[in-house]
Amino acid sequence: TGRAKDVIIRGSHNIDPGLVEDAFLAHPAVAQCAVVAEPDPHAGEVPAAFVVLRPGATLDAATLLAEVAPQVYERPACPKRVVLLPALPLTAIGKVFKPALRLQAIELRLTDMARDLAPERAVTVQAREEGGVQRARITLAGPPDAALADRLLGALAAVAVPVDVAFG
Repeated sequence: TGRAKDVIIRGSHNIDPGLVEDAFLAHPAVAQCAVVAEPDPHAGEVPAAFVVLRPGATLDAATLLAEVAPQVYERPACPKRVVLLPALPLTAIGKVFKPALRLQAIELRLTDMARDLAPERAVTVQAREEGGVQRARITLAGPPDAALADRLLGALAAVAVPVDVAFG
C-alpha cells in the first residue's frame, strides 16, 4: 500500500508509513500526522513522525510517542522522533508535501550528529533536493578545522545523504 517512495526501509523491515500515521491519527489529541524516513547510520532509515495537534491539546512529543507507541503495528515501525508542528506543508491541492518533511528529517538528524561531534560549535544544516538526490550542507561556526571536518564526514559516511561541510 502507499507509494514505493514512501516506504521506510529500516534494516530488513519495510515500513508502511500509512499504518504508523493511522496509529497517531487514532489519538484524540492528533489532528494531522505524516511519517517519513529519517536517515540513520545504523539502520539506514527510521520513521520520523510530524504531527499537528488539535486546537487546545497540550501534549509534548515524548508523551504523545509514549501513548501511541503501543498502538503501532510492530516495534521497528515505531518512530524514533516526533516533531510537533503548527501545520504540515501542503501542496497546491491540499495534500501533505512529504518531500519537505523528508528534508526536515535529514536536517534534524544531521544537526544531532554534528552537535554530538562538535558540541562547542554552533551548527546549521540545510538539506535540499537536486535532480532527485537529497544533499545537505553542514556549516559549523568558527574557524576552519580540517580534523573536525574529517571526523564529521567519517561519522556521516554511514548516512545515505551526500554531505558538504563548511565553516563560517
